[in-house]
Amino acid sequence: MCFTNYYNYSQHKDCRIIGVLSDEDNKPIQGGVILAWNEYWSHSYHTVTKEDGSFELLGNFPFYHWMASASSYTMIRADVLPDTAKKLADGIPTMNIGNLKISKLPFAK
Repeated sequence: MCFTNYYNYSQHKDCRIIGVLSDEDNKPIQGGVILAWNEYWSHSYHTVTKEDGSFELLGNFPFYHWMASASSYTMIRADVLPDTAKKLADGIPTMNIGNLKISKLPFAK
């Protein structure tokens, strides 16, 4: 059982990144961490993935950079362009970064 703001403590509605974190066998990873920064890497927000591997990260500034990982897994990172965000029904500019695949680290197998 989690507090209502467990997955998004900020509750901001200026920018959102969504997606799913899974392993090389396409199994969802629960408890992975998603971290995103502003353009200058000076401010960030993070969230954790749900049981189905999905995540929704909200912030009060446009996201430009992100990374995702989980304990005993590799890390993946990339950049996004805020002007590619689509406003969903709730009006929040949203970037779907898709299904992110990470692998178990060799020593963790």
